Amino acid sequence: LIVHYAGNVEYNVEGFCEKNRDTLFDDLIQLMQSSGNELVLNLFPEKVQKNCVKTRTTTFGSKIRKQANELLTSLMGSVPHYIRCIKPNEQKRPFTFDDARVKHQVKYLGLKENIRVRRAGFAYRRPYDKFVKRYAILIDDLQTNSTKNDLTRTKTILKSINFDTNDAFCMGQTKVFIKNPETVFQLEEKREEKYAHFAKIIQRAWRRCRMNKKSNDMAQRASDILHGHKQRRRASINRKFFGDYIGLDDKPELKTLVGKREKIWFADSVCKYDRRFKACTRYLLLTSKAVLIVQHIQGKTKRHSNQSDYVVKRYVELEKIASVMLSPNQDDFLLLTVVNEHATLVECVFKTEFLLKLCKRFQDRTGKILPIEFSEIFEYAVKKSNWPSCQTKFVKFEIDAQCLNKARLKSHGNTLHVAIGAGLKNTSRPNAKRVVPITQQTGSYSTQCSSSVHTSNRSGCFSPASIGSAGYGSVKEVSSYRRKAPPLPHLQPPSSR
Repeated sequence: LIVHYAGNVEYNVEGFCEKNRDTLFDDLIQLMQSSGNELVLNLFPEKVQKNCVKTRTTTFGSKIRKQANELLTSLMGSVPHYIRCIKPNEQKRPFTFDDARVKHQVKYLGLKENIRVRRAGFAYRRPYDKFVKRYAILIDDLQTNSTKNDLTRTKTILKSINFDTNDAFCMGQTKVFIKNPETVFQLEEKREEKYAHFAKIIQRAWRRCRMNKKSNDMAQRASDILHGHKQRRRASINRKFFGDYIGLDDKPELKTLVGKREKIWFADSVCKYDRRFKACTRYLLLTSKAVLIVQHIQGKTKRHSNQSDYVVKRYVELEKIASVMLSPNQDDFLLLTVVNEHATLVECVFKTEFLLKLCKRFQDRTGKILPIEFSEIFEYAVKKSNWPSCQTKFVKFEIDAQCLNKARLKSHGNTLHVAIGAGLKNTSRPNAKRVVPITQQTGSYSTQCSSSVHTSNRSGCFSPASIGSAGYGSVKEVSSYRRKAPPLPHLQPPSSR
């Protein structure tokens, strides 16, 4: 049992080797054998050849010196990391932590003193080039300005986090020394924030690219439905499709009117006209199963306090829709006819988007193509009443240059006259937004509008002849005076910039 400074250590003497087994040179043996003392002669009985030249035998001391020099050479040529190994337990069991044993090792390995020394000095040291390589992302101009050296760049990075030079860090000949670990932690946090910021930029550009492609596809499909049949509004032909125009997230009660797993594809505030052609504001909702006309009940019109703010005035299943009628002018009127029921006349600003999504949902639900009619006169049946002569209504559309883009309504008996100015030609197409590839923009995405008009059969574009086969609505000619639209030229792919 030997008492060390770190504790008592037990040794087993079995197997210990004899001490002083070092090599004894021949000249020393000859020297001892030349003695006149008989005891000394008996201690060195070895036979040594005289006048024989032999190489000097390597001693243990020379071996140790050689190994130490080799170790120093390898250490000086590398970057050493001092690692302290701590045994969590003596049983070599995983997930077992002996607190007393670990504290004893921490105490006698000098870890506390080492940490105190490091804190008293500089806890972090790094060459300038490696420091700049890791934290250059914190400064925008470091990536492009190649005239600055690593020392100047390091100072710029450290000053960007607003630390005092005398207290926080020190500049050496080849390295930067940072005293407080909090400074390093803050550098790492800002570095992670920068990477997160640039990742969001890349994600935003990718989402913009994807949404532009989707928007172009939807705009072309919607244009195919109305192409050659209806005049277009100048302000709406190139707009984006959003689907939600009433803020469904802020109106959770509206979502309760449909099924839990039923998605609302379109929601907008429209003007619905009753049998007397009186306009009233309603919500038009399109789901995967039906079209809903919803009324928003104000506080004074509620019959009782528990009444909901929204009431479904009409629920039309997609299977019961007979057709959709529109006028050839640029107005926003839309007539929804239902099998064996009365029709509904609404004025929807975003009728093109509603019509596109209604055609898609109708085809998915029934497997058929939604009939779409274009006529200057609507004749439809209203809800039954006590006056049989008033069950049929008419809506007549005409062009008036004085009305410009705003429709003028005038009712007379069972007929509603709608006058509006001339819009864009019924052969007008939206301008597709093209996303320039990243290789053409030196690492950044951008969008630009193409000035060409196209009707090619490429992906996302449809020709007039492919409307019926694509399943986005069948067109029925009603007006007799209108001539057929001439075929449109095919678009060549826009040249890359």
